Amino acid sequence: MENYYCAQGLGYADVENRVLCKPETVMRIASISKSLTMVALAKLWEAGKLDLDIPVQYYVPEFPEKEYEGEKVSVTTRLLISHLSGIRHYEKDMKKVKEEKAYKALKMMKEMMETDQEKELKEKGGKSNEKSDFAKAKIEQDNEAKGRNSKPVKKKNDFEQGELYLKEKFENSIESLKLFKNDPLFFKPDRVGGRERERERETLT
Repeated sequence: MENYYCAQGLGYADVENRVLCKPETVMRIASISKSLTMVALAKLWEAGKLDLDIPVQYYVPEFPEKEYEGEKVSVTTRLLISHLSGIRHYEKDMKKVKEEKAYKALKMMKEMMETDQEKELKEKGGKSNEKSDFAKAKIEQDNEAKGRNSKPVKKKNDFEQGELYLKEKFENSIESLKLFKNDPLFFKPDRVGGRERERERETLT
C-alpha cells in the first residue's frame, strides 16, 4: 500500500505584502522549539534510549568540547535542557550578560525587602495608622532613591538580535553547531544544580 501525505501552507508568510505560506516556508518559531525538543527527548528517555547525565558528545560527537576559565568541563543533555550548561543566549557580550544578571538580582532583592517590610508593618498593626502611613511613605521614598542610583542595563529587543535573522541555510542541526563552536561559556556548567545537590546531601547526612 502506498503512503500518502498532505503538505500545505496556511496563512501569510508576509502579511504586509500578502505573501502566502507554502509547505517549504520557514517560520521563526523561536522558543516553541524547546517544547518540541523536550517531547522528543522525553520519548527517547522513556524508551531507555537516552542517558541524560553522560556528556552530550556521546550522542553528538560534533558538539565542541568546552572549557570554563581554562578548566575542561562536561556538558550533558540534562544541563542543556535545564539551561545550566553555560551556553549563551543571543547576546554574545559576556560583560553585558553579567551586568543584566546583577541588575535583575538586585531588583529581586529589593522586592523581597519591600515584602518583608510590609509584613513587619502589618504585624505592628496595634500602632496608630498615622505612624504606619509615615513608615510606608518612608520605605517608598527610600526605594525610589535606590532605584534612581542603580542604572538599569539596556536590554536588546528581539529585533536587534542579528542571529534571529540569519539567512544562512544549514542542511541539518549538526551543521548549525558552528554558531556556538568558539563561544566561551558564560558560567560553569551545573553551578546552580551542583549547589542544590550539595545542600540535599548535607541535609541527608
